[in-house]
Amino acid sequence: ALMEAATGGGEEVGHRTFYRSHNHGIRRSYQRKVSHRVEDLPEAWQDTLRQLRRTQSYSLPILDRMERRLGMFAWSADQAGLPIDLEDDEAECAFYDDLIDRSKAKAIKNGEDPAEAEPRWAYLRSTAEELKRFGKYFGVSDGVMARLDRNYRGFADLEQRQTPLKMFAALQAPTLPVT
Repeated sequence: ALMEAATGGGEEVGHRTFYRSHNHGIRRSYQRKVSHRVEDLPEAWQDTLRQLRRTQSYSLPILDRMERRLGMFAWSADQAGLPIDLEDDEAECAFYDDLIDRSKAKAIKNGEDPAEAEPRWAYLRSTAEELKRFGKYFGVSDGVMARLDRNYRGFADLEQRQTPLKMFAALQAPTLPVT
């Protein structure tokens, strides 16, 4: 109960920090569906995350995002029956497959044509970036680091190709009157 109260308070403070001018409180009852909590991650990962927070190697929003992405990685690995390990390339593939499927489903839900719906490559790029950051600090092997970097660069390339399409769609959108 104490941990839940502390986590809830932390979410509210985080919300206030990021939305100072329009703070109406958190409007959701957050339940993890595709993620593990930090406490459920491998002990070595938890130690590394604590060390990153202690040394303030990255900003708090980056660390928060890193923890969320690692929790999603762990959930995907569990669902696929694979070890929760960055060294396991099958677990990483299962994770990216899950992210792509969920991102496409969201695009379709938001009105995109199912035949042409693409995942948000920026989301996958940022996820790959967090895995790469964590892997570097965690000390994965050189081969795994090369794979994480290759995936990051691949998603960054796909994101760059998607950017002009987003700009074109924005230009086609109706303008709203200024009130």
